[in-house]
Amino acid sequence: MLTTTRKHFESTGEPFAITIGGQSIYILTSASTVEELYKNTTTLSWEVFVQDLYRWTGFSNEAISRLWQPPTEQQKSLNPVRILSPNEMVAEYQRRQLRPGKNFESLARSVIDHIDGLLQWHNLSTGQTRVQRGGEKSLHLSLIEWTSHVFISSTTEKFWGKSILEMDPGLLEAYAIWEKAKWKYVFQIPRFLARDMYIARDRLINAFTAYFGLPQSQRADAAWFVPTAEAEMRDIGLEDRDLGRAHMLQHWAYVQFCSSVPRALVPRLIFHQTVS
Repeated sequence: MLTTTRKHFESTGEPFAITIGGQSIYILTSASTVEELYKNTTTLSWEVFVQDLYRWTGFSNEAISRLWQPPTEQQKSLNPVRILSPNEMVAEYQRRQLRPGKNFESLARSVIDHIDGLLQWHNLSTGQTRVQRGGEKSLHLSLIEWTSHVFISSTTEKFWGKSILEMDPGLLEAYAIWEKAKWKYVFQIPRFLARDMYIARDRLINAFTAYFGLPQSQRADAAWFVPTAEAEMRDIGLEDRDLGRAHMLQHWAYVQFCSSVPRALVPRLIFHQTVS
């Protein structure tokens, strides 16, 4: 479709728009236009899009307002650390989790140990589409699917702890469906045309909602970011359901980042002549 429309406009490099299902999609075909877009902070705002992502999970306008509300002087005096809105503080906690330091090192060690465990022969899953037994001492698998699964499961368990997969043992399969259908979410395709996406989205939200309904003592193995961000959101009156919605989006962001690693790494390992 994009190729056809570019040909229609004779590939001039000028931006154009197409309308699908009542939604206008603007297409930028020139690097200079993209650069100009990112420099435009007056008429275009990334924050509006992020708020829409929250709103589309079911966040109320009131809850979004609380998340983006800067702290008052009184709140700053009570907690000098809080100098940003709750949403910006959560983003800052994400950065602190992933910066070099004790929080990152602890997370990295646990993820690496988990990946190492999954690589052990006796732990390889069989009877699933990603791994099939080829013989007594051999397995057939899709390397890209299997490595993606390893990174996604490790990220999920080591960020949120074992309890999240206990809430829904099929959560990773639900995420696999979400991964393929997430574009329908971004473009807000109507439910009757995107049942797979909505079912996967709701299942993920339900799992994280149930997770935050557990006592923190049952979630003590989560990464530093999770309880820290939870405290920030509970402090402004958000309940388990909103926490479930927010962390469904957080999970998407983290997993999207981590699952991109094998897509870049595996071809290099296979085809790079110096790698043996």
